[in-house]
Amino acid sequence: MIEPILTITCASCGQVQSIPLRRAIDEPVIECECGHMTLVSHATIAATLERLSGEVFDLSRWEPQRVRVAGRKRRA
Repeated sequence: MIEPILTITCASCGQVQSIPLRRAIDEPVIECECGHMTLVSHATIAATLERLSGEVFDLSRWEPQRVRVAGRKRRA
């Protein structure tokens, strides 16, 4: 089976990145080469899953994971 790929565009420099859907689910914060951080929204992931499966995903039951970016501490 081919792994689904999401295409993300950096809002700062415009660079396009292709990332596996599984990575976007596990690590929703993607760092661009320019250093800008892009958050892959739950809605984007849900829409992609809906297109692939034909099922509607209930975002109200989504359990977000704590986001930790390698090498950086998250401030509250």
